[in-house]
Amino acid sequence: MTSPASTRPALRSVEVFAAAAETLSFQQAAAVLHLTPSAVSHRIRELEATLGQPLFLRGHRQLVLTEAGVRYHLAVREALAALHDASDALRLPRGNTLRLSATLSFASTWLMPRLARFRRANPEVELVLETDLKLVDFARGEAHAAVRFGSGRWAGLASQRLLDLHAFPVCAPGRKPQRATAAALRREPLLAVTAGPDLWAEWCALAGLAKPLDRPQRFDHVHVLYEAAANGLGIALGSAPLVSPWLTSGRLVAAFTDPPQLMRHSFYLVHRPQDADWPPLKALREVLLA
Repeated sequence: MTSPASTRPALRSVEVFAAAAETLSFQQAAAVLHLTPSAVSHRIRELEATLGQPLFLRGHRQLVLTEAGVRYHLAVREALAALHDASDALRLPRGNTLRLSATLSFASTWLMPRLARFRRANPEVELVLETDLKLVDFARGEAHAAVRFGSGRWAGLASQRLLDLHAFPVCAPGRKPQRATAAALRREPLLAVTAGPDLWAEWCALAGLAKPLDRPQRFDHVHVLYEAAANGLGIALGSAPLVSPWLTSGRLVAAFTDPPQLMRHSFYLVHRPQDADWPPLKALREVLLA
């Protein structure tokens, strides 16, 4: 006889469903959870089989919650929030120590001057900055806040957009000035970072160009990405403030004469909603959004 416990959904599958329901994208949910899109899809199918009904309608490049999926998402979101609250109460004491996670590239450019300003204005707060490419797990108490790159939607987290991101292709000097065309993009290798959304597809859509068929060569760090472009390995998407040091030194230049495009994806400060009014985090948010 099958026990009731054996037919209950695995907690990890429920967490994967929550992320996919928030983003309506298996690819974005995979980035949030540090999984592959196929692993996310497998978990969702596993959950649907356990529950005995579909939770998503899968269309061409479109993901929509079914009626059952909407109801389940509401219940799951409340349950996970309660579980995270209980876990956090045991794991990460707040006091006056604020732990912030960010990537090294963003921390060393846009973020660092603002953190210096925060420390001068809030000497009583011990700010601990941790730089890492992996996404911190708020449920495990790894940080109080983090800077993440994406669309601004992460399951169970509040987010505030830190800056508008204007992107444009960059490359090593020596190109003849011209407007971007689909043919020009096909002639040279495109470069991108490993984690995160497909920014080339977004930029091409904004620029009115067809997306190149070839997949970009990917690097695990934005500094390596821009070094690869500066050494002539291809074209990368640049955006201030990350690419500013390479532009200032002249090692990278705009690859085309087209104006920068305002991207939908950007950098966000994220944290648990229940921490929004905690004084150290509130003070940090005010400095970063000023």
